[in-house]
Amino acid sequence: MRELVLRAPDDLHVHFRSGPGMEGYVRRTAALFDRALPMPNTLPPLADADSVLAYARAARAAAPDLALVLSFKLLPGMSGR
Repeated sequence: MRELVLRAPDDLHVHFRSGPGMEGYVRRTAALFDRALPMPNTLPPLADADSVLAYARAARAAAPDLALVLSFKLLPGMSGR
């Protein structure tokens, strides 16, 4: 093999933040990558389904073509229930 072509790079550790700057971070990421895994350590942290889904809606509104790989933050006291 003499050549490796990355047709659609991924960013698997991106910080979009939350609040007013989020839209710009998401758009900048979408300009460079096709897929992104945003880190859940926002303030407040993405620690339940509702917060993750709301964050995803906001990110998708800023860059609808960016594929998101979603995660949540594990916090002390969480259980598997």
